[in-house]
Amino acid sequence: MNPIRLERLAGDLAEMRRIRGPRVDWIAEDGPAPAAYVVTYHLPSYTSAAFTRREEHRVHFQMGPHYPFDRPQALMLDTPPVFHPNVFADGRICFGVWSPEEGLAFLVIRIGRMLVYEPHLTNPGHPARPDASEWYRAHSARFPILRRVAFPDPLTGATADPRPLRRVDIQVVIKR
Repeated sequence: MNPIRLERLAGDLAEMRRIRGPRVDWIAEDGPAPAAYVVTYHLPSYTSAAFTRREEHRVHFQMGPHYPFDRPQALMLDTPPVFHPNVFADGRICFGVWSPEEGLAFLVIRIGRMLVYEPHLTNPGHPARPDASEWYRAHSARFPILRRVAFPDPLTGATADPRPLRRVDIQVVIKR
């Protein structure tokens, strides 16, 4: 296995351990560097345009052989999947831009915030599901479902401020 990938997967496991709590739980492949997780979100979301609500959602995350340079795959396991502009009818999740610097736990939190339809993470302009996009726009006053969701910080484990997740700029300095 590629040493960069192995180191990253081990780091992801450490960060995933820090975010386990009342909103997020998970199981992973065996070993010191799992390449797949099933994450259970304990968050409300809708499964239909009729506002059918489900409180628990399972998502399978798979890191391919070129991870972290290639994006992980995220697939909702429950049927029907969440009715969301960025979730395909078959359950695949379109989570937008992927950066190799973003750890898996940060992505897990980002998708959790997306599941409650946080506006800065819901992109109806480039929908995976056009009917859900129209529905979301027609009922935008109902979103997000939860106004303030706190997740543990993947780097420290401390419960984070429930404000929107911020991007952290990382500066790499190469010395010669």
